[in-house]
Amino acid sequence: MATISTHNGSQVCRNHNIREVSIVSKEKHIDPNGWHETWLDIPPKKAYKEVFEKAVIEYNNKQKRNDRKITDYYQKIRQDKKKHLMYEMICGVYEDNITPQLSYDILYDYSKNFQERHPNLKVTGIYFHADEKGKAPHIHIDYFPVAKMKRGMALQNSLVKALEQEGFMSGEKYNDTAQIKFEHSENAILENICNKYGFKVEHPQMNMKVEHLDTAIYKKKKEIESLEIEKLDLQDEVEYLTSEKEEITHNTPKYKKQRDLLYSFISKVLVRFLSEKVIDYIFDVIGKNTWTEVETSIQAEIDMLEHQNDKDITDDF
Repeated sequence: MATISTHNGSQVCRNHNIREVSIVSKEKHIDPNGWHETWLDIPPKKAYKEVFEKAVIEYNNKQKRNDRKITDYYQKIRQDKKKHLMYEMICGVYEDNITPQLSYDILYDYSKNFQERHPNLKVTGIYFHADEKGKAPHIHIDYFPVAKMKRGMALQNSLVKALEQEGFMSGEKYNDTAQIKFEHSENAILENICNKYGFKVEHPQMNMKVEHLDTAIYKKKKEIESLEIEKLDLQDEVEYLTSEKEEITHNTPKYKKQRDLLYSFISKVLVRFLSEKVIDYIFDVIGKNTWTEVETSIQAEIDMLEHQNDKDITDDF
């Protein structure tokens, strides 16, 4: 019987994963001659530019204030205390009789379609490690979320929104988040692959209570992490709406001045052709209604005047 793990988190160290000598030489648990492979490695900053550059340009073109423009989305997310620049899923299969080669084959099969399964998660790295003393072979899958948004940039870093757009919807219960559903789905996929290789997966938490209290605590911690991510996404949306409100407040005096100038110009033109009473009426209508309602109101007034004029002519005779 085998056990599996698909642990999803936000602690990512690319230099550790690619076995950068200056980093791993200080990590005593790593065998410098051990087996490790890089199956995919894209520098995150390069990937961010490829994914978000068009959205940044389109967003900036709509901004009238330079201080609202985004110069580097990668750095913006990196400096945002409420956002995670990258996420990482660590996956492993644990069984006394499984060889490193079998672990390699199972994990490779599992990871090769990860990007295809998750179009809203941009995968930047997949790394196989069988060189850590006391640890079974495992892989790291590094990615960042890409969500389609209606406000702000058309594409943004938002894990909850990205997972929801893949069908992982958060429920009403605290332990029914999009991230937890995502992890359960990946666990099921890894389990099916293990079965294909002849390993039946055991779920100890289903059959034991007190002995697996640590597992229960771990699950609760994961639930809290998921809720924290959702909370950060909601805070980000509130900040955006607050920013939009500030933009409107900032521009209101400018628009009022432009409107007053326009009204002044129109009045100078109209005064040559219309009486002061009619001009006052027109501006009263413009100030209170949409343009369609303005046209309707003016036409009604014209009709009334014409009717009154016809009546006056009839009365004269």
